[in-house]
Amino acid sequence: MRIMLRCLNAALVAVCLACGLAAAGGPARAAPAILVDAATGEVLYAHRAFDRWHPASITKLMTAYLAFSAIRAGQLAPDSPVQISKNALDNPPSKMGFPVGTRITLSSALKMLIVKSANDIAVAVGETVGGSEPAFVELMNRTAGRLGMNATHFVNPHGLHDPNQYTSARDMAVLARAILHEFPQYEFLFSVPSIKVGKRVLRTHNRLVGRYPGATGMKTGYICSGGYNLVASAKRGGREYIAVVLGAPNGSYRALVAAHLLENGFDGMRGFTSGRYGSIESYRGRGAEPFDMRPYLCKPRSQRPPIPGSIASYGFEVPIAQGDADVEDSEEVDPMSRRGVAAIQVSSRRASSRAERIAALLAGPATGAPVNANGLLPADPLASMTLPRSIPFPPRTVTVATGGNAPAAAQAAAAPAVAASSLANNDAAALLRPSIPLPPRRPER
Repeated sequence: MRIMLRCLNAALVAVCLACGLAAAGGPARAAPAILVDAATGEVLYAHRAFDRWHPASITKLMTAYLAFSAIRAGQLAPDSPVQISKNALDNPPSKMGFPVGTRITLSSALKMLIVKSANDIAVAVGETVGGSEPAFVELMNRTAGRLGMNATHFVNPHGLHDPNQYTSARDMAVLARAILHEFPQYEFLFSVPSIKVGKRVLRTHNRLVGRYPGATGMKTGYICSGGYNLVASAKRGGREYIAVVLGAPNGSYRALVAAHLLENGFDGMRGFTSGRYGSIESYRGRGAEPFDMRPYLCKPRSQRPPIPGSIASYGFEVPIAQGDADVEDSEEVDPMSRRGVAAIQVSSRRASSRAERIAALLAGPATGAPVNANGLLPADPLASMTLPRSIPFPPRTVTVATGGNAPAAAQAAAAPAVAASSLANNDAAALLRPSIPLPPRRPER
C-alpha cells in the first residue's frame, strides 16, 4: 500500500450513514480502543472499551498465554512435539498447511502462531496443551474468567468467525498485560518481524514491528465481521504501554491509530487521558453487543455502502494518511469471503509534524532479520526441505521440568551454543541451544 506522507487531521469523506444503517441493520458506532500503562495498569485512554467485538486472530494471544503457562507448569517444554491433526489441517487460511502427522517443536509452532497467524497451528497447539480442541477452548474460557475478562467468550483457539466468539478492548488489554508480566522472557516472540520456515520467509502483519520506535509487538487480527484488530505494545525509557484498536477499516489505519495512542502515552498527554479511568483491574462495565462490519468490508464493491465516519472514529482526532489496500492487509481469510479490504478516503486538512513522522515510519521498510522456525522432528514428512539449524524458544527465567525432571536451564548449559545472528532480540539469546537434532542438510533443488 502507498501511504501518502502528507498526513491529515482527518475526517472520513463520502460518508453515507443512512446506507450504513440499512446495510448493518443498526446504527453504526465508533470502534473500541484503549491505552494502558503496562507496568502500573493505569488506563490512560478508553473509548467504548467495554463493547463486545469479534476478536479475529488476537484470540491467539490466549492460545499463546496457555502454551506459556503449560511450559511454566512443567507440562510441556519448548521442544515438545506439536503434531498436526486432520482437525487442525481442515481449518481455512491463514495456515501453514503441513500434512497430517507432521510434528514440529512447540517453539517453532509458537513462532508460526504469532508471526504467520496460522490457524492450523493454533488448533494443533491447543490440542497439545489441552488434549483436544474442545477441552482447550474450555480452558481458554476458564482462564479468561480467572483473569477478569468478563466480556470475553471463546469458541475456538484461532479466531475465525463465530457469532458467539467475542471480547472487548479492555479484556484484550488485560490479557496482553498478563502475558507481559507473567512471561517477560517470551516477550521477544511478539516482536519477531518474520520467520524462516524452510525456504519460505513469512512476515508479520503488524506494521509497527520494525518501524515504530520501541515497538515490542503483540498481535493482529482480521475477519469480515470484526474488521482489522490490533493489540500493540511499545517500550521506551523504562515505560511500556499497551494499545488495543478494534474494528479498523484496514490494516494501515489500525496501525496509525495504535501508533498515535502509544505516542500520546509517551508524550504524557494528560489532557488526552483526563485521569478518570483508574486501574485496568477496577475499570469494568457493560458495553454494546458486537457490531458487524461485514457489509462495509466484504460485500462486492459495487454493493458496499460507504464506511460511516463514526466507524473509523476512536474518540480522538487521528491524523491519518490517504491509503488503499496492500499485501499486508491480506491476513486471515474469512471462510465466507475472499474479500476483506476497504480503502480509507480522507479529507485534506493541515498536517502535523508528529503525524508526518509516524506516517513516514509506518510507510518505511521494516527492520530486523528473519528468525528460524524450522523445528521439524526427525522422520518428518517435510524432512526433505532445506533446513538451517533451529533457533529454540529460550526459557531464561522459567524452570521447565523434562522427562528426567532436570531443569531446562541445566540441560541448556551442557548443550553446544547456536549462533544467534538471526534472533530479533539479543537479550533472549542467553541460553540458545539446538532444540532437537535435525535431518542432514540437502542441496536445494
